[in-house]
Amino acid sequence: MSRFFFVALIFLICGCANGVKNSGNMILSLSIDHLSSFRLVENDTIKIGKVDEVCIDDSSRIWIADAISGKVFVYDTLGNIIHKFLSKGEGPGEIYRPVGISVSPKHFVILESFSSIKFFHRHNGRYIRQIFLKENQYGIIHGTIKILNDNLICISINDNNLSHPLILVDTIGNIVSKFGEFPIEYKDYILPQEQRFDVNRQGLYAVCFSQSPAIWIGKPYAFDKNLHSFSDFRYLYISPKRKRETTNSSENISLISSERFNTKLFWINDSLIAVSSEVITEESMKKRIFSLREHFLTFFCINQNSFSVERIQEFKVKGRIQGKVSENTFLIEESDEPDNRRFGLYKINIEPVK
Repeated sequence: MSRFFFVALIFLICGCANGVKNSGNMILSLSIDHLSSFRLVENDTIKIGKVDEVCIDDSSRIWIADAISGKVFVYDTLGNIIHKFLSKGEGPGEIYRPVGISVSPKHFVILESFSSIKFFHRHNGRYIRQIFLKENQYGIIHGTIKILNDNLICISINDNNLSHPLILVDTIGNIVSKFGEFPIEYKDYILPQEQRFDVNRQGLYAVCFSQSPAIWIGKPYAFDKNLHSFSDFRYLYISPKRKRETTNSSENISLISSERFNTKLFWINDSLIAVSSEVITEESMKKRIFSLREHFLTFFCINQNSFSVERIQEFKVKGRIQGKVSENTFLIEESDEPDNRRFGLYKINIEPVK
C-alpha cells in the first residue's frame, strides 16, 4: 500500500468523521491510499468500445455500459470478466446509446438516450420490460439513473428547460416528483447540462452540476432552499473571459472546453460527499486520451440538521473517479487506452487528530 497524497488538516464546524457530529471545532486528517491497480480482461470475444457509464453493485462488481457495442460487461475488482449481457439495437435484450446504468439486488436498468428505460434480470440479463418517460418534452437525454426501491427510480437528465434537476419516476414511467434547484449561472451556458447525484442512507440527496461549483442538498418532498453556490470557486468552471464573450462565439466554445467540469458525486458516509471533476488539457485533446486530463476529487462536509455544506479539501488524483466500492474505497479509471483499460482502488482515510 502506498500513500502518495498529502495529509490535510481540516478545521470543521460540523464533525463528519464516520457521521459523528460535534458542536465545537473538530480537526480531521484526510488522506488517500492507493490500494491496487488492475487491467480489464479483453480478448476477441470481449472487447469494450468505450467505458461510458459505470455502476458498482453491492458485491463490489463493476458494471460497464458500452455505447459502441451495446453490451453490458461485469467485472470483479481484479479485472476478471464475470458476465457479458445484451447487444446493440432497439429490440428486447438490446440497448441503444446507453447513458446511465443502475443495479439493484434483483435487476439492472439502462437509461437510453431517447427517454427509454429498460429493465433486465441481474443474474442472467434476461429482458423484463421497457418504459418511456411520460413527458416527451425531455427529448434526448443524458444523465444519471439510480434504482431506489421496487417502485421508484430517480434520474437526472440534461435539459436546460427543466425546472428541477432531479425526477422521481415509477416503474411504468409516470413522473412522481420533480425536485432540487439549479444554480443561477446555469441559464447562461451554451452547452447541454448534466448533473450527477447520489442519495445516502438517510434519504438525503446531493446534486452537483457539470459546469458549476454549486451543490444542492435536500429531499424529494421538501421545498427548502438548499442550494450552496460556492461562488468563490465559479472562476474554475466559467472563466472571466468567457463571461465577457457573446454566448454564440466560437472562442467561447473553446474556452468552455478548457474549463473544469464535474463528472461524478457520491456519499462517502452520511456526512461526507466527494465530487470528481476534470480539466481538458491540450495534450489530452491532441492524443484523445482522457487520462491525460487533470483530475480532482473535492470533499464537502454536510450538517444533517441544517443541510449546511462546507467545502473542506481537494486532491489531485490519477484518473476519473467512477464510483464507490465500499464506504471508504472508490474506483478510479486510470487509463482508457484500448487493450489497456486500467482501474485502481483507492482508500479515503478519515481520522480525527488528537
